[in-house]
Amino acid sequence: MKKNCLLVILAFILIGNVCAQDKLSETERLASFCKIYGFLKYYHPNVSKGSFDWDKEFFKTLPLVLEASDKDAISSVYLDWIHDLGEIEQVQVKESTKTYFDKILI
Repeated sequence: MKKNCLLVILAFILIGNVCAQDKLSETERLASFCKIYGFLKYYHPNVSKGSFDWDKEFFKTLPLVLEASDKDAISSVYLDWIHDLGEIEQVQVKESTKTYFDKILI
């Protein structure tokens, strides 16, 4: 009898954790926003050229991130934000003519 009660309680705990994983805390939302903000600041070509007032973009996007309640909502905020920053040109990758030593000597 004790094993059955323990299994039922464990099942409710696991179901609750699985259902609650889509919800994001304010700390998780802010952490993800800061990571994406920092990455775009240095690696998006239109931002690094100085085409945007990046501090203004921070304060424009922050309320949208704080309003997002789950992963899908915050993902759509990020995708819309990145799309609004402009197109990224495709870079041609050149074939390397150099040969590299790839054997490990022990």
